[in-house]
Amino acid sequence: MPPEPDTLTLADTVPVAAASAMDGTLPLEPCDYAKTGIHFHKDVTPDSLLEMAAKLRAANYLFECELGLDRNPGLEAVYLFRSLDSLSRVRLRLKLNPGEVTVPSLTPIYTGA
Repeated sequence: MPPEPDTLTLADTVPVAAASAMDGTLPLEPCDYAKTGIHFHKDVTPDSLLEMAAKLRAANYLFECELGLDRNPGLEAVYLFRSLDSLSRVRLRLKLNPGEVTVPSLTPIYTGA
């Protein structure tokens, strides 16, 4: 029987394949799943977004969706990923400075993005 959701740990929710694919170079911060519906998150920059997405892809994470948020000031892009091997969801958040309106495309990594 799987552990109760409130007792899940990083080891329970991120498969060994994901940990080895990430080589410890993709530090993910845990989230309160009960409040957010997300297990882990990471703030990224335009320069690190594709690298992070590629590591998630290599760890068998599916790209769920991208959200655009208007924060005053500036914009924010949120990318959601779900593991195909385990019960885990990851959020990458890219904050843009005022006046910036473009973000890198994930299509080189996720063709249908």
